[in-house]
Amino acid sequence: MVPQLETVCDPFDIRVVSSGGYESVTEKHRVAKELASDRPTEVLHIGDLDPSGLHLFLAFAEDVEAFAYELGSGDVSPNR
Repeated sequence: MVPQLETVCDPFDIRVVSSGGYESVTEKHRVAKELASDRPTEVLHIGDLDPSGLHLFLAFAEDVEAFAYELGSGDVSPNR
């Protein structure tokens, strides 16, 4: 799905990133570091709407929010 999304997003200079399932703690920390910068960022999560997909999203959102807070950014909050 990444190539299809890139086709739509590239003209708008929007980056597409795929983790391919449950993200590692290292990946979540990397994302938090990017979100903790001064540049406003919107994250769009595309995943399955089932219990497993919901858990994946909530775990990602909670972990990234906690890492960003620890990195000094108090305004990283997901719209759930």
